This record gives sequence, structure tokens and C-alpha cells, in this order.
Amino acid sequence: MLSFSIITPTLGKSRFLAETLESVSTQACSERPTEHLLVASPLLESLATISDPDLHSRVIQASPAGSADAFNRGLEQAKGELVGCLSDDDVYLPGALKRVKTVFETHPEVDLVYGGIEQIDEDSVAYRRRIPRHMNQRRLIKKCTSWHPSLFFRRRVLDQVGMLDNSLEYCCWYDFVIRCYQQGIVSLCVKDCLAGKRRHRGNRQFGVTSLAVQTARAMEQARLLARHLGAVPDGVALRVGHFHAAQQEIDPLSAGYDAAVLQNAIKVKQSLDADPAKTGIRSQAAKLRLQATHIRLQASHSLKYPRVLTRFMPDYFGPRIRNFFRSRLFQLQQHAPRAVRLINDTPQIPSTDRLSIGIVTPNYNTGEFLQRTIESVVRQQFPLLQYVVQDGGSTDSSVEIIKRHATQLHHWDSRPDSGQTQAINRGISHIDTDIMAYLNSDDILLPGSLSFVSEYFRRNPKVDVIYGHRLIIDGNDQEIGRWILPKHDDHAIKFADYIPQETMFWRRSAWNAVGATMDESFQFAMDWDLILRFRAAGMNFVRVPRFLGAFRVIETQKTQVLLETLGATEMNRLRRRELGHIPTTREMRRAIRPYRFRQWVQHHTHTLLEPAVR
Repeated sequence: MLSFSIITPTLGKSRFLAETLESVSTQACSERPTEHLLVASPLLESLATISDPDLHSRVIQASPAGSADAFNRGLEQAKGELVGCLSDDDVYLPGALKRVKTVFETHPEVDLVYGGIEQIDEDSVAYRRRIPRHMNQRRLIKKCTSWHPSLFFRRRVLDQVGMLDNSLEYCCWYDFVIRCYQQGIVSLCVKDCLAGKRRHRGNRQFGVTSLAVQTARAMEQARLLARHLGAVPDGVALRVGHFHAAQQEIDPLSAGYDAAVLQNAIKVKQSLDADPAKTGIRSQAAKLRLQATHIRLQASHSLKYPRVLTRFMPDYFGPRIRNFFRSRLFQLQQHAPRAVRLINDTPQIPSTDRLSIGIVTPNYNTGEFLQRTIESVVRQQFPLLQYVVQDGGSTDSSVEIIKRHATQLHHWDSRPDSGQTQAINRGISHIDTDIMAYLNSDDILLPGSLSFVSEYFRRNPKVDVIYGHRLIIDGNDQEIGRWILPKHDDHAIKFADYIPQETMFWRRSAWNAVGATMDESFQFAMDWDLILRFRAAGMNFVRVPRFLGAFRVIETQKTQVLLETLGATEMNRLRRRELGHIPTTREMRRAIRPYRFRQWVQHHTHTLLEPAVR
């Protein structure tokens, strides 16, 4: 019976290691690997106690030079006929080893098996599936793919192609696959997902990476292909040229972008090709071939993103056309800062007809903007207002600012909490009003908003939740954009949260219908979670034709900092809850495309008819 050796390097304190180990140990008993080798730093003493007789788990204490070296340490001691390599943040899917073992037993001529990968987030929720096609040279060159960790091979393969290249930081498995292909190793592609590869902020290979890392990865691929092929393929050289142009801060939509990419690509080929004179990069014909490849790639790119064509237009027309057709939805920086123009048309409401409004402002160390937030609420001079400021134990000037306005507040408190959501729940517990909302401590309400909201709810008793247009401001209260929203779309809200939180108000009856609490397991998408729970409870949403609040964009803002990490995880969690699966990027774009088009029409209609904020 074929036996497995699974190698898992863990050079740091990975918070996903326990899940990785469990994914191996919970495979079917008869398909358990002969051994599971953990290559660990000597500093990780807690791993030395790991032992599983069924798995023959062993900890190899070492101080490897990098990821490739760590895998090599395990490969040197592997005893199983079949070898798999699993990073300490990835997982095997149920039944993966059984499926692989069956393939190897059924096809004795096959020495290498690879399959699909489920991309998972920090909560182990799958949001995308990648099923590879059978490898050939064109596909290997086109994309730097290794199919790790869904890659398995017979132990004898190492005797033929050697270990991983320790000098490679990003492409060690890509290099291994290319060597297997070049030396005629018989491979088989399994059209099933065998493993889950995790995207998280600490994963340099697959997480949210900087431009410098992307450039280094592309350059390593170019060097690797130059070593194997004797020359850098044109497409790879152009990819490196693109990243170098980005590092030079050349806008891909500017007229000089193409020349910069081509110039950088030529430099890459001249420096890496085994014999530039022989490959002809210095000849005019070779440069023409590089230009033709660039034109072909850009033509294909323009089919997905037509705006790239505007860089070929004169300087006067290109930027204006791009700006006209660009969707403002989800764009937080739309133009240069400029003064806000306001038209204050506060409705006159008899005091006997007003509905009471309660607002909570959660705060933690945002004293720089807190006073402006508080003043934007209390200066509304709305008589039936209960305004609560819930501070999370700030260490800056926040508490002093709150105390200066204490007489204008219904309640305030300052004590440590578990995050923004708990602060909101604590604040709302002190509110007993007809209408409720919360306003973050760096956003502001626009003049007359509370009177408008109270009157709208009074005149429309069947409406449960309202929201309005969004004004976007910078740290100096200068306008940098607007979201002019069309009517509420109950379908699009399941795919993306387009409702501006600082403009949203709801009835107490709606709050009670969803349990009178916000889900404290959310620290980023708590407002979207509340919206979707309102929707599930049958609440009636209306977008009102008025700017009610302003959203402030600053570098240290939680929305900006966490969007690609915690934010993506929580949003995918909500999409899975609503849709039953995590939609692909293409599926989400298709779902919200009609809403974005209506938003584009609404924006330009408003710009023509109502240039000032109302």
C-alpha cells in the first residue's frame, strides 16, 4: 500500500497551524500519511511535544534560510512513497489524500499529481475555486503557477529533478514544476479541489502584497525563465516592465505609460537573456515583436477595461472622457479638495408632530475630529434629540472634548470595550426614541438632517429605514467627492454594501425586530450585517433625495486600513450567509452593474440640475 509523507514548515507562530494539522489528521484512517514532518524553528518549543502515533508526527527543529530550505529539510527525511507539502496556514480538503492515492494506484506511470485549489479567507470560508488545466510550456510561461499545496509526487521524482531551489523566495514550486515538465515527468491534472490556500495579511505569497513584493515576484519569475529558456518571454518582460513603471509612479492611463513599459521590458531582456546579441533584442525586429506583444496584451486588456483606450487620446480629451464615464460608486477620492456648498432648507415642523431621534457616536482616540462630529449633531438644535457618546477608554484628548459638551449630551461614558460594535450597543442601550442611528466619530451630519429625517418618518409611516446621498470630505472638511445614489435596490445590497452608514436612520420597531442589538462578532461590516438583518425581517428601505451626512476619508481610518484584510473576511462571511456561497468578482460585478449604471445616470443628472448640496 502506498504511504504518504506530508511536510509542513512552520517558522513562526502561525495562528492557523492547529487547523492545518487537523486537516491532515482527519483524513480517512486508511489514507493517513505514514508521517507528518513539521519543520520548526528551535524557538518554537511548544511544537516539540506534538505527537500522533497514527500520523508518526515528527518535529524537525531547524533554522532554515527560507521557505524552500524548510521544505528541503523535510524532504530529506521523508520516507513515504508519496510526498505532499503543506504550508502552516493551508489545509487539505476532506478526502484529498484518498483521492490522490487512488490516482497514483490507478496510474502507475504517473509520478506527479496536481489538482484544484479553494482560496479561503481567515475564517476558513472558501470564496473562489481555481481548477488548473494540464501543463504545457505555453501555460507554464504565461502564468507563474505551482498548484501548491495541491501538488503530490512520488519520492523518486526528487532523485531525478532534485530538491527545491533555496535561492528562490517566491517561485520555488514554480521552478520545481518547470523542471519536472522539462525532464519528462509524467503528470496528471485532477479536476477536483484538493487543498485550501489561505489568504491573510501575513501571507506574502498569496495575501495582500505591496507593489515592491509584486515587482520582486515578477522579476524572480523573469530570472527563472531566463535560466530555463535562455531568454525572458516577451509577455513576462512586459509584466516586469509594468511593475517597474508603477514603481516610477507612471499612471497606466497616461500617454507615457506604453513607452515606459516597453523601455523597462527591453532593459529586463538585455540584462537577463543568455545572449542578447543572439536573441536579437538589440535589433529592430525584436523590438517590433515586443511592441506587437504589448499591443496584443493591451487590446485584450481594453476589452475588460475600455477606459485604457483613453490614454491614446489627446491630453485635453482623455482625462475628461475618463472622468465622465467613471462610476462614482465606492470611489472615496473623486476630485481635488474644494469648499462644500450647502443649501440649508430645513423643514419647519410643529413641535407637537416631531418624532424623537437617538444617535450614538462610538469613539476611540479620534479626538482630532470628535469635536466636529459632536458639533455637527448638537448644532442641529433638534429639541427631541438623545445624543450619546460612547468612548472606549481613549488616551488622547477625546474625554476632555466630551466633557466640554457634557451638558448637550443625553449620556456619555468612557470605559474599555471589545470594539466599535460593542460601543454602539452600549450607547443604544441608553436611548429611548422613535428613530435611531449611529454616527462614527470622524463623520458629520449635515445641517437640517435631523428635522428632515423626523418629518420624513412622520409623513411615511410605512417606511422603516431611510438613507440619503453621501458627501465625502477630507481631514480639513473639504469636499473630495459625492455619492448620488439611485433608488434602493434590494437585489444589489446582497452583493455589496452601497448604503452610506452615516446617512442611515431606522425606526425603533425595526431595531426590536432584529433583536435590538448589533452583532459584536463583526468589527468592520457591522452596518452591512444590520442592513441585511433589517432586510430579512421585511423592513421597508427608502433612499431619500437629500444629503444627510458626510463621510471623512483619512489615512488612519479603519475603513481604509482593514478593507483588504478583516473587511474582506467579514464581507465574504455575509455574502455566504445571504447567497449560500461567496460569489466571484465577475459575478458580483454582473449583479451590481445595473445599479452602478443607474447611479452613473443619477450622478450626472444631479450635477446638471443641482450643483449645490441639498
